[in-house]
Amino acid sequence: MLRVSADIPWAEFLSSVCSNGDYYPRDTPGRLCTYFNSTNIDKIRGAWEKTALLMKAGAAPQDIGLYIHWPFCPKECVFCSSSVFKDPGHEDMLDILKSILCEIDSLADIFKGITFSSLWIGGGTPTCMPDEMFETLLSHVFRNFSFSSTAQIYTESSLETLSKSKLLILKRYGFNRSTIIVQNGGANREVDKAGSWRDVEDIFTKLNSLPGFIPDIALIISERQTISSLLEDIKAILELRPSCIHFYNFNDRHQTQSSVENKIPEGAKGAVALALLERLDRIFLKSGYRIQRDDLENPRLYPWEEKQGGSVRKFRASVVGIGPNVVSHAFGSAWYTHSLDGILDNFSDSLPPFFWIRSDVEEEMRGYASWYLSRSLRIPREAFRKLFGCDIMKTFLAEIFESWRNEGWLEIQENAVILKIADCISREVLLKRLYSRKIVSAILSSREEEFKQFCRSFRQDPSSWRNDMRIKNEHPGFRVYYDAKFWGGRHANSV
Repeated sequence: MLRVSADIPWAEFLSSVCSNGDYYPRDTPGRLCTYFNSTNIDKIRGAWEKTALLMKAGAAPQDIGLYIHWPFCPKECVFCSSSVFKDPGHEDMLDILKSILCEIDSLADIFKGITFSSLWIGGGTPTCMPDEMFETLLSHVFRNFSFSSTAQIYTESSLETLSKSKLLILKRYGFNRSTIIVQNGGANREVDKAGSWRDVEDIFTKLNSLPGFIPDIALIISERQTISSLLEDIKAILELRPSCIHFYNFNDRHQTQSSVENKIPEGAKGAVALALLERLDRIFLKSGYRIQRDDLENPRLYPWEEKQGGSVRKFRASVVGIGPNVVSHAFGSAWYTHSLDGILDNFSDSLPPFFWIRSDVEEEMRGYASWYLSRSLRIPREAFRKLFGCDIMKTFLAEIFESWRNEGWLEIQENAVILKIADCISREVLLKRLYSRKIVSAILSSREEEFKQFCRSFRQDPSSWRNDMRIKNEHPGFRVYYDAKFWGGRHANSV
């Protein structure tokens, strides 16, 4: 394992390869943490048993969610950056379903007496599985796990897979939220391979007719979309008045077919992308929507927030991930995942391989501080105390923050700790100093050759990497807009 010392640019290197504020960065195209170690189900069970005890003792967040990943889609989208299988065969889907059921069975007994605050079935396109498979999965989930009366029961979906029979299944199992994905849009043009804008309106109306159901819309820019056509999409979507709108700019990960063919949409390039996002912000704000924000003053998760798999939840709750390529978080115990690579060839009716890294409460504190100082430049002390049971300046972080205050980088107030670095690159380099020696060593060792090359370039020109980092930091990829009137009214305390 590489030696971590002050005379090598490890913080600069980590800033170039790790997502900002993401203490456990998923740093490969397939979103697998390369520095996780192989483990087994017995150790994973031990981690969850520890977390369950912490929860019951009030020493860990009571919020816990269940995420199930379905890694199949009915068709290939050239702009998709997810690691999924396209056009699956029945046997492949059956093998994955058997493995998911096996993983549920291997963990379910640990959570007896624990109530989950959410269920998210994502992918991929979960609603592409045959009805009988969907029924089998859901009956197994609800037989083995308990959910609160206000739990968000959510699935991702698409136009061509939300059949009448699927809608009846969603209603029967109490689903209260789903996202309709709109691609290559325009009110008078083809939406995707499934149909027209009229199909979007029809499905949206049907979902709205389900009692207590909240349909969202996700708008994705592809290589065929122009700024003009995007604005037409926005106008058409606003006429539907969804409670939540997800906007995805083009993702240029190298496995995306559009990236391979160098077909980058007009609205996804540099300054144009920034200006476009600012324009969309103005449009949605004027229309009564608001941008997603985390309530820093209170660690409670609000009903409009993404309750599974999202950043807001990462350091304030536990997530039980089931299925391939899922990152699970057992608070105070471990983070773990499966690999998607070769998964269809390597198992059937069994558990996929586990990879993990151990955690503890100190690591949780490091992650929490890194995340909120990166995203919001501040940590409310009361919110930290509610989550961890102590004042942040009574922890090991106090020594770090005092040194940063002496350097003029940080302000320690009675109610909050505030970062004072405006430059995003310098800020992210500093925040990597919150990473524990264990995490730093593990990441550097897993990318040793890449790190050596970075060090050689750094010695020749210490600022050579900053421009690439600035472009990376300024690339807007995602926004969530909420109908302020909807969430502030009758649904403020639901779902």
